Amino acid sequence: RTTPFESLLLLRWYPTALTALKSWSVYDPDPASALITTWQPLLPPWLLYKLLHDLILPKLIEAVKRFPKPVDSTSNPHTRINGSSSRHKPAPDLHTWLFDWWALLSSSTLELERFPELRSLVKSKLTSATWPIWKSLLGSDKRTIAYPSHASTLKSRATNVSVDHSQPSTPAATVEDISFKDIVEEWCTEHNLLLRSTNRSDEFGRLLYRLSDAERKSKGVRVYLLDDVVFSEDGVPYGLDDPLVERARG
Repeated sequence: RTTPFESLLLLRWYPTALTALKSWSVYDPDPASALITTWQPLLPPWLLYKLLHDLILPKLIEAVKRFPKPVDSTSNPHTRINGSSSRHKPAPDLHTWLFDWWALLSSSTLELERFPELRSLVKSKLTSATWPIWKSLLGSDKRTIAYPSHASTLKSRATNVSVDHSQPSTPAATVEDISFKDIVEEWCTEHNLLLRSTNRSDEFGRLLYRLSDAERKSKGVRVYLLDDVVFSEDGVPYGLDDPLVERARG
């Protein structure tokens, strides 16, 4: 059951916050981040979970999926120095609009259900140049996440909240992270590539795959997957972008 103050926040503040946040640009995180962090001390954890889960995370996930495709200038606050009137501009680097959210979204207290999806997507977009920027934040590769009981309660209350009464359901004790290999295979399908096991491991025991043209017109390249990043057999990291496509077809 919500308290009178929580009811006031849910019925009055939450709809207003949703309206304000629906117009924010993911490429300009400051206004939305400032709104949430300013109110965070007053928000019950389950309402903060609901706001991040229902609005913030979905928009960030979709933006990362589009990256690095050019963005419409009306959604990108960064303008070109030369004053070009082109409506499409290069997408800002991921860290310029994701870093402000990372500490909150990765909170072990909230355990946001879709955060592992965002984390895996970010890793899939990194290149050898941008990997060092993110390495300290992304950590190791984890395939399952055990929800603490407190985080499970937040998820349940955010889903089933009612002003008059709420009967939290019991969510599953373990939520399976999406597979990075699944993301790579989907990307391969989009680019007419094939990822298949070589049934061999390197000297460190890492399973090697062969990434090649789906029509097998090229020998391709042997790779391994580590920390949600594609590495060539000689240890060079690749993002899921053109350089890896060229290497696979070369």
